[in-house]
Amino acid sequence: MTFVSPQAQVFDEHSIALCKRVASLLGHALDKLDVKQRIECLQEQEAQRARHDVLTGLPNRLALTEYLPQALARAQRHGTSVAVGLIDLDGFKHVNDTYGHEAGDRLLQQLGQSLQALLRQTDYVARLGGDEFVVVFEGLTTTQATEQVEIVLNTLHTAVEKPFAVTPEASATVGMTLGLALYPQDGGDIEHLLKRADMAMYHAKQNKKTREKWWFLANDLADGTSDSHVS
Repeated sequence: MTFVSPQAQVFDEHSIALCKRVASLLGHALDKLDVKQRIECLQEQEAQRARHDVLTGLPNRLALTEYLPQALARAQRHGTSVAVGLIDLDGFKHVNDTYGHEAGDRLLQQLGQSLQALLRQTDYVARLGGDEFVVVFEGLTTTQATEQVEIVLNTLHTAVEKPFAVTPEASATVGMTLGLALYPQDGGDIEHLLKRADMAMYHAKQNKKTREKWWFLANDLADGTSDSHVS
């Protein structure tokens, strides 16, 4: 900070002391502002880390629990449907057992990137943990939701149709199984939708050898279907 006067000898000891005092106060104020901005930046970074999976960089379970209510609220306002899909990998344990857990982690990282790249801007993918992922499709026409979702899922399956490089010398393949529940057709609350999606995924897992598609609709479950979960 520079103080200037058109008159000579205007700055006596008192004026100089006052100018120094003003500069000091401004300096302290700027330091406080800088500290505040740094704290806010650190808080934003911490919030970002808390809501993202460390391994894949995808949103995590916490982020999903915050996102889903907003997605359902948007669907209710616009009169549209939302599809909630639970994905479990087929053959992932074999990759870990054969090549080690580091190789399995590399596969999950690559898969997470592929899933995110294949989804539309209006879609959402999160990792729950292990080899489980959740995908959410918004903006679906209620009367044509199944047909619209099938188009997206056909594209999404290409994420596992090529081998993954899990070590410098080896590649591995996995499959995917998905259970899908629709809002509002299969339920009006998040807990019920996730439970129905899990039941549909379990049904598809149990029928891997005979199923026609890699995904199964909760709406097609027979009454009394077990809600047991397959990991």
